[in-house]
Parts: sequence; structure tokens; C-alpha cells
Amino acid sequence: MAKAYGTEIAFKVVDRCMQIFGGLGMARSLPLERWFRELRVKRIGEGATEVLKMFIARSLLAQRGTSS
Repeated sequence: MAKAYGTEIAFKVVDRCMQIFGGLGMARSLPLERWFRELRVKRIGEGATEVLKMFIARSLLAQRGTSS
């Protein structure tokens, strides 16, 4: 859950910064461009975020079903 949440929030923050900086956000002189690329890979690297969300939901539902 932490991986999915952390990468999603980090990506939203960097994306917002890219919007603020405009074309300058893609300049290699700023770290934003590198962060953007790295976060894109991290969102997919261990499984797409949507897949992780389905896995988390199934796990939580399974736990709820056994404790009731």
C-alpha cells in the first residue's frame, strides 16, 4: 500500500511542478525532468498502479471476510 500511495502522490507533485514550470520543467538543467522519468518507471516497475490497487483490495476483502 505504501508503494502505491507514495509513487502516486510523488508523481502528482512532480506533475504539478512540471505544469508550473512549463517548458522549463523539461530542461535537463532542473531535476524535475529526471524525477518525472524515474517516477514513471517506479509506477510501472513493480506492477502497474491499477494492478497493485486490485491486489490491495482483494487482500483487504479477504481479511474482512475471514474476521467476520
